[in-house]
Amino acid sequence: VRKLTLKLEACGFSCGMLTGDVSQTKRIKTLENLRNGKINFLVATDVAGRGIHVDGVEVVFNYTLPTDPDDYVHRIGRTGRAGEKGQSIAFATEGDAYVLPEIEEHIKEPLKYITPDGELLKELPEEYLIKIKTAKSETRRSSSARRPAAGGKRPPRAPRRK
Repeated sequence: VRKLTLKLEACGFSCGMLTGDVSQTKRIKTLENLRNGKINFLVATDVAGRGIHVDGVEVVFNYTLPTDPDDYVHRIGRTGRAGEKGQSIAFATEGDAYVLPEIEEHIKEPLKYITPDGELLKELPEEYLIKIKTAKSETRRSSSARRPAAGGKRPPRAPRRK
């Protein structure tokens, strides 16, 4: 999520991000910023994306396909609410493709498959890569400057998922 957010920001897009370890206060603020147009893109993990309701979502991108067709329907449900039109774009690798027939059966319609043009698969131009590297180093500096809690001890880090 962080990597994609940094890439989008380096290309000039206003983004917010939600992951499972984002505090509730930050989640609310990020969603407010999306609703009021301060940010135009929200990048979220599957867990963090649950329960989000924002009117006017036009497109949802899935960078991984869920293994459960119900989860696919839940994800694309962020768009096209209350009779509105919306679009869902999912990226699928060979490893994801096994679930596509189940999803089609579940939604009772065929999905449209497109192989991306090779031009889209190129690495970003150097100028954007420099912006991303700069943003990453700034993010590391700000996260390493955690303030000590009462008693002079630093708060514990959240355990990393394997």
